[in-house]
Amino acid sequence: AHVTAIFRKLNVRTRTQAALLLQQLESISPQA
Repeated sequence: AHVTAIFRKLNVRTRTQAALLLQQLESISPQA
């Protein structure tokens, strides 16, 4: 839901970069 807003803030336009960012975010804050 809020993922789109996050991607807009990060200026992520590719699903590949988005996936990598998600993996990094999950690694940093697993409680998400």
